[in-house]
Amino acid sequence: MLTITGTGMDSNPVGLAVLDAVEMVGNVTVPMMLIVVGFELPFEFHNMKSILLAVVLRMVMMLALAYLINKFVIQQWLQLDELYTAALYTMFILPPPFVIPLSIIGECEHKNYVLNFVSLHLFVSMIAFPVVMALL
Repeated sequence: MLTITGTGMDSNPVGLAVLDAVEMVGNVTVPMMLIVVGFELPFEFHNMKSILLAVVLRMVMMLALAYLINKFVIQQWLQLDELYTAALYTMFILPPPFVIPLSIIGECEHKNYVLNFVSLHLFVSMIAFPVVMALL
């Protein structure tokens, strides 16, 4: 249960009702966002070869850049521990933002390509993340 200390909200019935309502809305927020994002990300297989090539190329470039930043900045220059290395690789493995297709006005072939790219990159990222974390 959600508690807010020092406000007195958790000591009276009205405050408890408000806290319970906020907790219930908070519990359904993430599934609602996933439904909205997932509705806009259909996957079509007609450009699969070029999209897969673009995803793999982006992943290789991002991991190579993360390796260089980790080696020269995080380890040698700043001398930070492994937690920062894991955070860096996590940031570079993440897929591109889901709002990118929203900037494409109207329906066109390029919008479908970008939507398919984001969808496939999300799947590849979910596979690459545990592999890279196990190798660190």
